Amino acid sequence: MRKLFLTCFSLIVIIVFMTGCFYGTTDVVNGNSNTDNEPDFRQVKWGMSREEVIQIEGKAALRSFSNELYYDNIEVSGDTAILHYEFVNDKLYSASYTFHETDGYSCYLNLLGGLKQKYGEPDYAYDKWASFKGCAAEWYMADTDIKMEIRKNYDASYKYSIDMFIVEIKYISKIDLSNTNPDTDGL
Repeated sequence: MRKLFLTCFSLIVIIVFMTGCFYGTTDVVNGNSNTDNEPDFRQVKWGMSREEVIQIEGKAALRSFSNELYYDNIEVSGDTAILHYEFVNDKLYSASYTFHETDGYSCYLNLLGGLKQKYGEPDYAYDKWASFKGCAAEWYMADTDIKMEIRKNYDASYKYSIDMFIVEIKYISKIDLSNTNPDTDGL
């Protein structure tokens, strides 16, 4: 009885959180592209500068490089993730959540349910967990591609770590950054 209650409660929390967590991107159900006012990921838009993203996140990054930002302890659907932003020519190009979980498959299914609710059935998916060949799901939309996978974690000797898995959700922009190449500007 307790397990049923916890399962129902967890499902409700996941649905509520995933609705807010993945706010933005593209309205897949209606086939509408993002409006200029809606964020693409969390509260940021593709093409924003590194400084704009830092300002919106509102806290210091765990690690900061010229083309990357990392934030830790980001809660997503009841799990804790590392948030990673990537920039090309100081324009936001992609973002991802990485979860390091001992029960990776449950985390994967949890997140998959929220993504399906938000974006519909994935355009590509496979679940070979029983034979441990992995799991993945992908959504292709007008402005953004979303790719989710679960994989084994490697230890320092590049051997599989049996008790830890990595679940990653990556959002990839489809904006054209080719016209902002600092190596060719002014030529």
